[in-house]
Amino acid sequence: MDGLPRKLDALGIDLSEQATLHAGAFEEVLELGVPVFIFLALMAYLRHRWA
Repeated sequence: MDGLPRKLDALGIDLSEQATLHAGAFEEVLELGVPVFIFLALMAYLRHRWA
């Protein structure tokens, strides 16, 4: 989502500052959330396999 306003500007879509801020926050959550969920899934798999 880096550069989202620039990418959408090429399509004629203008994002507000608030929308840009929310998109940036959403990106940061995904950057942390995806590895956490992968770790949790791996731990659940290994616990099931070893049980």
